[in-house]
Amino acid sequence: MKKISYIKNSEPMQRRRVNIKRIAFSVVLGVLFAIILLIVSACVLSYTNLKIDFVKTLASMALYLGALASGFLSGVNTKNNGWLAGLISGASYYALIMCIGVLFTHNLNILTLLFKLIFIMLFSALGGIVGVNMNFKKRKR
Repeated sequence: MKKISYIKNSEPMQRRRVNIKRIAFSVVLGVLFAIILLIVSACVLSYTNLKIDFVKTLASMALYLGALASGFLSGVNTKNNGWLAGLISGASYYALIMCIGVLFTHNLNILTLLFKLIFIMLFSALGGIVGVNMNFKKRKR
């Protein structure tokens, strides 16, 4: 009697390494995306009557959306283990942002840094998961 297999692709899943160049590229694009969001929010704040207390909220949103974009791009590029690629890009993104932050401020709060680390890692892992599961269909010519 013949065994019936309901799995379409019975070959074992190939293990792919996380490419450091692609992760670095996604981190740089994530930082650029965050900078663009900061510039847009600065323009909005300068031409509207919003309170200046809103600046911290907009800066945090730009930071976390940049981490999401970084994780998304790393997930799209690796096409496998999006959460891991997102976490690696999030850790790199956090390290880069904190190095830049240390240059401009000397007043660092450990609790704030910890919360930022947690949220950046969560957003980048989520972006990596979404990026892996995106299907970009190629156009037929």
